[in-house]
Amino acid sequence: MVEKKLWIQLKRLDLKDIEPVASSAECLDIGKEQSADAIRHILKSHFNIYNEDLILRLRNHNGSLVPVNRKLVTNSRDEPYVLEIVRVYQHSHPLEWSPYRAPYDEAIKKQIKEITTRIEKLEESVPELHHRRFAKINAEMVDLDQKLGFINKRINEADSTHWRGMFKRNPLW
Repeated sequence: MVEKKLWIQLKRLDLKDIEPVASSAECLDIGKEQSADAIRHILKSHFNIYNEDLILRLRNHNGSLVPVNRKLVTNSRDEPYVLEIVRVYQHSHPLEWSPYRAPYDEAIKKQIKEITTRIEKLEESVPELHHRRFAKINAEMVDLDQKLGFINKRINEADSTHWRGMFKRNPLW
């Protein structure tokens, strides 16, 4: 397995909140095809980190966070990666969770009220639905009857014409 050399400087932020404890850069040999979990395990064992609740943050020489995976680029001793060890919620303190949220509660009550009014309207219109449908069908039937009557009248007018021969007057064309 081909190995790549990574220079990593350890910065322990979990030990002291005021001043971080930093060490000198150390060289690690990591295989090119190792998974992210294997690389994390190598980092923890090399730097003697046995607490599973701690978080590992790897930064490049510019201070940007770098994902810990097999695509880590080899670096030099002059520009090592910085491995920061921090506790969960060390720099941000979570608010206490409250099950009661006033705006959420009001929004849910409003939605329930809207749904109940819609259901009430539907329940009121259920007895009238049969009558409405019957009235609509009757109106459509009356309209169709009028249209059929008009078409019958035009067809009868067209059938009643007889051919009497040539024109009575000569056409002017």
